[in-house]
Amino acid sequence: MYLLALILSGVLAAAEEPHPFALVEVNEWFEATGKKRSETAFLIAVNTDGSRATVDLEPSAGKVRQILDPVRKTNTVVNPAARTAASTSFGSRRENGDRCHERYNGHRGALVLVDHYAGAIHGVPVIRITVDDPSGLWMEVHLAPSLGCQMLQSSMRQRGVLIQSMTTRDLRVGPPDPALFAVPADYRRY
Repeated sequence: MYLLALILSGVLAAAEEPHPFALVEVNEWFEATGKKRSETAFLIAVNTDGSRATVDLEPSAGKVRQILDPVRKTNTVVNPAARTAASTSFGSRRENGDRCHERYNGHRGALVLVDHYAGAIHGVPVIRITVDDPSGLWMEVHLAPSLGCQMLQSSMRQRGVLIQSMTTRDLRVGPPDPALFAVPADYRRY
């Protein structure tokens, strides 16, 4: 019996480990009239060691990217136009594990509901969290526990009016391009 419990806990733990992936995140902001005010897009990639690279896809940004490396505990901003890389250190981060919803429990007075069986987005199972705040703010997010609680879709409303939405596209599960996590040797480092 003990062996069965140990095997089962190992299988469950393996199922909860985040997998490496890459996707494009598109954020849209709206005016009270419903007219789209602005849009941003980012390439987000997570490596097998938990490192996270985010690339600003706005053409004027020049492919600036941020690399968060939890092993070295560094935050590096790589600027191809200036051929520089600026790094700072950071402390340890709290791991979410399978508790994707914990980050939403801090909304005082808000009603937070969690649907652990909300279906799938891009073929990946998601949980849905809704936050109904007394201030009139309402939020719905879809998170993928198997991808380290990555948000795959969200919307935010203020007094019933859509003010922000986020969607994802081009999800590729598996190791992303290693170049996203590297700083070219000839870049100036700070």
